[in-house]
Amino acid sequence: MLFEIKGICQNCAEDANVLVHNGVPKSQCGSCDEDPFEIEVITGVVYIVKDDSQVGLKIGQTSKTVEQRCKQLASTGVPGMFYPIAIFPSTNPRKHEKRVRDALRASIRYLMRSLKRLPKVTLQR
Repeated sequence: MLFEIKGICQNCAEDANVLVHNGVPKSQCGSCDEDPFEIEVITGVVYIVKDDSQVGLKIGQTSKTVEQRCKQLASTGVPGMFYPIAIFPSTNPRKHEKRVRDALRASIRYLMRSLKRLPKVTLQR
C-alpha cells in the first residue's frame, strides 16, 4: 500500500510529507533530505476482549481487525459477544502476546505468594 505521511521531521523540526510504500519511505524531508520519521510495519495487534456472559478476559493476537476476531470467537459457540477492552498495535504480535501472558502469570504468582504470607485472622465474638 502507498501512504502519504504528514508531520514534523524528527531531524530538522520542519513540516514534512513523505510517501511510504509497504513500510519503506520513498522520499525524504524536503528541508534536510533525511528520513523524517521512524516507520515500523505493524503486522497485527495484541488484544484483550471481554464477554459479559463469562468471567475473565481473553488475551490474544491477530493480523486481522479485533472486530473480525470477535466475530470469529462468536462463531465458536460461546454464549455472548466479545467486545474489545484494549488493542495494542504490534510489529511481532505472537511474541508480544507471550510477553503479556508471561507478565500476567508472574503478577498472579506474586499476588498468590503475598496472600500466603498474610497472618491468619480469626474472629471472636
